[in-house]
Amino acid sequence: MSTNFLQALQSDLADGAVTFDEAVIRLADADRDRDIAVLIGRRLSVDEDVVVRALTTRWQEAAAMLCRTAGLGANGYSAVLRMRRRAGRTLDASPATLLASYLQRRRASQEELAEVLHVYARQAAEQT
Repeated sequence: MSTNFLQALQSDLADGAVTFDEAVIRLADADRDRDIAVLIGRRLSVDEDVVVRALTTRWQEAAAMLCRTAGLGANGYSAVLRMRRRAGRTLDASPATLLASYLQRRRASQEELAEVLHVYARQAAEQT
């Protein structure tokens, strides 16, 4: 898949030809975490580099919060979990447990999201 694929997918999203979940599933199945970060980042007005770090590190909380706040449903989040597992990112719990927890999570406000991402960035900086 190329950048043209992402552009075509974004066009399909804008036209309503695919849902947000469908777009994320296609990208996750192809292990395109950077492209998923573009979609989520634009939807939430969050820097895509922050989103890609959240999707590619071990800290599951930030990825779950970003996905939920962006409106990703169960199937889309499940695809993200599969992508993370294939990439060797260990999960803190079984995928079924993480998915059940995700479905009970409410969408965060922009302020809550900013606070969690600030804590996440601080923890990431301390680990490097």
